[in-house]
Amino acid sequence: MKFKRGLKNIIFGLISQLLMMALGLIIPRFFVMKFGSAVNGLFSSITQLMGYVALLEAGIGTATVQALYKHVASKDRDGISSVLSATRIYYRRVSLYYLLCVIGLSFIYPMLIDTRGIPFEFMGLSGGLIVKVAVGLVTFIAGIAGVVNFYFQATLKQLLIAEGRGYVTSNITLIIELLMSAVKIALIYSGANIVLIQLGYMSVNLFQLFLYSAYFKKKYYWVNFDAKPDFESIKQKNAFLIHQISLLIFSNTDTLVISMAGEQGLVYASIYTTYNFVIHALHKLCNTLNNSLLFMLGITFHEDRDEYIKLHDAYNTYYIAFIFSVISVCYLLFRPFILIYTADFDFNYDMPYLPLLFCLVQLLSSVRMVSVNLINIAGHAKATVPRTITEAAINLAVSFALVWPLGIYGVLIGTVAALLYRSNDIIIYTTKHILKRSYFKSYKPVIVNFAIFAVVVFAEKFVVPSIANYGQFFLYGILFSMVIIPAYFVINSLVSPAEYRYVINVLKSKILKKQRPNKV
Repeated sequence: MKFKRGLKNIIFGLISQLLMMALGLIIPRFFVMKFGSAVNGLFSSITQLMGYVALLEAGIGTATVQALYKHVASKDRDGISSVLSATRIYYRRVSLYYLLCVIGLSFIYPMLIDTRGIPFEFMGLSGGLIVKVAVGLVTFIAGIAGVVNFYFQATLKQLLIAEGRGYVTSNITLIIELLMSAVKIALIYSGANIVLIQLGYMSVNLFQLFLYSAYFKKKYYWVNFDAKPDFESIKQKNAFLIHQISLLIFSNTDTLVISMAGEQGLVYASIYTTYNFVIHALHKLCNTLNNSLLFMLGITFHEDRDEYIKLHDAYNTYYIAFIFSVISVCYLLFRPFILIYTADFDFNYDMPYLPLLFCLVQLLSSVRMVSVNLINIAGHAKATVPRTITEAAINLAVSFALVWPLGIYGVLIGTVAALLYRSNDIIIYTTKHILKRSYFKSYKPVIVNFAIFAVVVFAEKFVVPSIANYGQFFLYGILFSMVIIPAYFVINSLVSPAEYRYVINVLKSKILKKQRPNKV
């Protein structure tokens, strides 16, 4: 059952992410062509700003999922209800703070940015204060959708994650994204202003409440939110919150820092967002694999520790190999894609060293992902809080110090510096305190895959031709993928034979089980 759910999570998750990746390329282009780079940078900055507000619930959600694993493993419905009862109380308690933050940001953020490049007119008035008011309204509307979803559905989504039903979330998210994209395109073509476009986004976003409600009434009718709250089970929520703050700094700090750095801040925020979209889309695609199978790691850890170690090593080896292979293909095609995609934009988006920096950020994040999962599952979140605070401090300090002299390069160097520290620290911590074994076992896939990536970087100037259109781009994408992705998996299988045998044995057992005839 776990294998089947994991497979469904991967299939539906990948389909959803691929379609959303395509939409993510189309919609920003409409914004840039219609309103200019400043508006695209504005919407991107507001999206990241709301990510900070969402921190209010971050620790609660992660703590809830970890607490639910043992009850899901033992099929304890009463235990599940007690955990969710406590979770809903916390969620609803902080919803008011969420709303207050949204209201506050709606007044503050417009005062911090240069809005002269934003076209907006209302009743014949434009420029100055009227644009500031419009930016405030856009910020408020973006936040309200999050407040409502946070209050009504956040608790129930944690049970979906813990039970391995992420495919439900993927399907609902895809439906909403398709509807929102259609509404945005229609409003842009109709000549709507940025406030009306954001209102359309909010209206469609709220529709997902009905989809989740219908599913839970059918599937989880047995959940009792009046059960005695098990607050003890989610006592590590504050530790998880601090970890989420650190993670969010990597996701959301850069664009905000750039947007406030000078007269062209929003334009450079748009440039950063365009590059970041490529790597973030691949990050979400790769993260779909991690999220799809995370519940298997959590449940197995509570069922059989010896089996978990084998699963951990095999998953870590091939997860890292998969991401490095995808990012290697991305690196070779990154700059050609940017040149084609932004050819008729209002600013020059070509910054030749950004692809390597963005790829390094993703690779350094990926090598620690399975170890991060283990820290959370094993209940070591609180013990690692000081380390994650150090990571955030390094990122912020270096980014703010370098953003004015180096611009986008500066904030990315800050992120890389923090990741170099924290990724090594996480691997060392899990190896010493949880796995309790040789460091070489944990570092082997990291060393092997970075060595292969270094070869790819060196070979770029020799293997990447001049690519003039999307047809050539996709052709070379297929060719590079056919060579690079198998190469990573073959080399990793040769270097890690025990992990290779484990995966083959698991696949064989699932296939044989499926083919075995049912007893009469």
